[in-house]
Amino acid sequence: FEKMKNSISNIEILPEDEVGSTNLGEALLQASRELGVRISDDEPKKVIVALTDGRANAPENPGGEEYAKIQASEAILNGLEIYTIGLGAGADQGFLEKEVASRRTNHFVSATSKDLVNVYGRIAENVCPDRIYLTKIFVRSLDANP
Repeated sequence: FEKMKNSISNIEILPEDEVGSTNLGEALLQASRELGVRISDDEPKKVIVALTDGRANAPENPGGEEYAKIQASEAILNGLEIYTIGLGAGADQGFLEKEVASRRTNHFVSATSKDLVNVYGRIAENVCPDRIYLTKIFVRSLDANP
């Protein structure tokens, strides 16, 4: 747990890194495929935590935001719960909160990477209110320009 906490604390996005595109829809699709469909309430919760520092602006067709909304809706229909974290000033907080997160209360703003440990702690408390434990964490960076 301490190693994970340190890794989260050390995330840094420099201004020169804030270029390119964000394909949030593809990230949601891949996470959904990884987790599968939740069949019943007896199964463990299946949760996606989407962390982004940008705007959903890829792919061009049907458009980044539209694609992200479609994939978020599909994931939610399949019983997955989505939490979103907008990191820094470049993140489209309103879109993440209203269109991607399962509920508005599932969206978090993190002004800096130092805030992430607290944000992930709050998400863990929401997901596992009686006892906090982690089973699997999948960390993937998707390149929108293959």
